[in-house]
Amino acid sequence: MSLALVGSLVSACGHTNDRSPAQKCTDRQLSMLSQLKELAVLDQHPTTSISNNRVAVCADDGRDVQVSNEYQTLLPPADIHTFYTDVAHTDGWHALRVNDPPINDPNPQDSGQDILCATRDIDGTPVYLEVWYPDADSDLITNGDPGKVYFVDASLESRNDDTCLTE
Repeated sequence: MSLALVGSLVSACGHTNDRSPAQKCTDRQLSMLSQLKELAVLDQHPTTSISNNRVAVCADDGRDVQVSNEYQTLLPPADIHTFYTDVAHTDGWHALRVNDPPINDPNPQDSGQDILCATRDIDGTPVYLEVWYPDADSDLITNGDPGKVYFVDASLESRNDDTCLTE
């Protein structure tokens, strides 16, 4: 599932800012959302990063769910990568891509490049953790400047198979 769809998913079938979910979420999705919201890695951030927004959504196909936290920071992508790599490892996540920034792009904060992708199972279901910077023109930034805003997502489907599922 592409995060470019987050806005439409939020309005169609998810919920924002941890308010009660819309009727379109299946029982399985509601159960998984509840478990994803409890993941410690989603609430951890460098002390210099500020939380802007939290969104939880259900995809209307009945499969994917996603919890996403938006942060504003002055730290460079390499520092964000190191912080979340350490937190994810400590919390039992397995990195799917272990190369340090720049991954494929020397400025991931300008191009929407993932800077970390990891996975772990929750009750036998694979869950993906992705840390990424949105494109400056993506309309996903609710507060802050492009290049200073990043997202930490947990979902049942990878946001970007091209970069996330490549080891």
